[in-house]
Amino acid sequence: MTKGTKGRETNLDLLRVVASLMVITVHVGNVYVTGERDRVDYNFIVGLFYCSISVSVALFTFLSGGFLLAKKENSKPSYFYPSILKRRILFPTLFWSLVYVLLAYMEEIVEDYANISPFEPFAPLVMLLKGQPCYHLWYMFMLIGLYLMVPILMRIKCHLGESNFMTLGVLLTMFAVPLSLWGELVWMLYFVKYLGYFILGYSLKRYYQKRSKSNAKTFLLLGISIWIIKYISVIMMVHYNFLDPLYLLNPLSPFNILQAILFYLFFLNITIKRGSKYIRKLSRYGFYVYIFHAIYVSIIRALSFKLMKCSYDPLFFIPLVTVIVYMLSLSTAYIWMELKDRYRPLLYS
Repeated sequence: MTKGTKGRETNLDLLRVVASLMVITVHVGNVYVTGERDRVDYNFIVGLFYCSISVSVALFTFLSGGFLLAKKENSKPSYFYPSILKRRILFPTLFWSLVYVLLAYMEEIVEDYANISPFEPFAPLVMLLKGQPCYHLWYMFMLIGLYLMVPILMRIKCHLGESNFMTLGVLLTMFAVPLSLWGELVWMLYFVKYLGYFILGYSLKRYYQKRSKSNAKTFLLLGISIWIIKYISVIMMVHYNFLDPLYLLNPLSPFNILQAILFYLFFLNITIKRGSKYIRKLSRYGFYVYIFHAIYVSIIRALSFKLMKCSYDPLFFIPLVTVIVYMLSLSTAYIWMELKDRYRPLLYS
């Protein structure tokens, strides 16, 4: 593994940065895909291409499992729940949920004033109760469940052994495929569908840590091949009006499972020789880039499509806005973390 300072693995730091860019790209491109799907035009096709890199949820879950299930002290509930679960997930989820509820009310007021849509006083609260105060925060609510399971999973691992624990991860991932077709679970059960990813993140990482590096290019080429096949399959399903084509973009579709595993194996098997310092810095801000990016995506969407009512070529709009949103989110994350370090008692989240 490529180690950075304090035991950090630079290849996985790079994966965090790439996964963050994937998340932003999908959320920027969604505006071309989730609208009127009956009109399959150029904008829809190009937007669909960008949205087809929908493996970021799996990659982030792999990373979380690979980190949390590898630390022996996390098997002790008396240590893990108060020091890790409460501080890293519960408090931040509560804080940022309230922030986004307030922002949702501001958006409701602005859209009502601009005659875009009528004011709905209970809509933000309903979304909060559903565990989705903003479209990206569902992942935080899902992580609460996974974090609660960490000490339990580590005891199961000790009982089963490493090989059988990996098998359990495979079986749970396979079980999640039909489960994902049954519709949305209540937010308290979001995590059930991602337990397999969580376990495999640990097991695959441990497997390759104990072996010499494989040919990373092979994993990358196979992952890209699955991506292309998935994209073509979605286009064909749209063309022939067969089932729900956007299911293949679901984080738990068979295509996404294979693509995510192959991309994860690629990053596990690469060696970073240059730029480690900058990669680690970018990775350090990854959580807050994820938190803040939705604000900028929403602002740009509102200005471009709702207020100005403009149409832009997605081939240029999506990558350009992705870069702009990432840089703005990164800058905001840097400012926020500097303020936290300076005024931690007041700005703890």
